[in-house]
Amino acid sequence: MHIQIGKTYHLSASHQLKALPPEHPCSRLHGHNYEITIVVKGKINRFGFVIDYRLIDTIFGDRLMAAWDHRHLNDVLGSEDGVATTAELLVAHLCDQASRWFASDAPEVKIHSITVRETAKTFASVTFP
Repeated sequence: MHIQIGKTYHLSASHQLKALPPEHPCSRLHGHNYEITIVVKGKINRFGFVIDYRLIDTIFGDRLMAAWDHRHLNDVLGSEDGVATTAELLVAHLCDQASRWFASDAPEVKIHSITVRETAKTFASVTFP
């Protein structure tokens, strides 16, 4: 039996989708208070955990916050036109990063899903097979 557990992180960052027409509001420099949730799955270990929540911080949360919190995501992701900073591509980028981090630091757990929420109404999410 595999159990799923998750953790949510809150960060603020700016971005600009310069490839959009100038009249589109997202073509202008703006920011979001992002909510990023990672859900992992695995078997319960001898301590009664799938993984210690503090280890999720070490593997994922601390790296995420150091790289993205209070940053301009166009600069962080090397995106001149801002295309790489859509919610869809942010979640894809996090999936690539987090997959490597967990494979290296906690191979006993697998990522179930990652969600990037830009606003209370909008999000992008990936569920792993």
